Amino acid sequence: MKLLFTLEALFVMDVAGDALLRRQWQPQPPSCATGPRLNAQAAQDAATQYCQNLIDNKVVLSDSTQNPAPGIQQGKAENGGSMALVVMFDQSSCPTDQNTSTLDFSAMGLDTCFENLYTNIQLVCSQDSTWGSYDPDWTILGGTFGNSCGLFSLYGQ
Repeated sequence: MKLLFTLEALFVMDVAGDALLRRQWQPQPPSCATGPRLNAQAAQDAATQYCQNLIDNKVVLSDSTQNPAPGIQQGKAENGGSMALVVMFDQSSCPTDQNTSTLDFSAMGLDTCFENLYTNIQLVCSQDSTWGSYDPDWTILGGTFGNSCGLFSLYGQ
């Protein structure tokens, strides 16, 4: 059996040469927010704390459970605004192979939760010195990232 990879799908060729298409879900880049910007260090600390709280409380989300309360930190966004951290179950971001239909934070672990809630958003939704309105204290735009049956949001309000 040969494995042929593309960016969008995994094709498996059987012995007779027939292609069997197995679609693999690929996370999309985060959607960036337009609210007040966030301080990178404060956002990192908040994401770590929020993820650890979800793990400590053994939160498991599915289409039949209630999403956890958002984490709100007053005064942690530009111009005295608040920082919000939100995680929601999202069936459309579950792998298409149906191998999981829940979002279990204990199984996910702190590193992966932090990557989904902060790192992936920060990589796409941040400003550097090439931006006209650049301020080194407020570099994170915030955004939403869908992965592993969840929507992970970090934004200023």
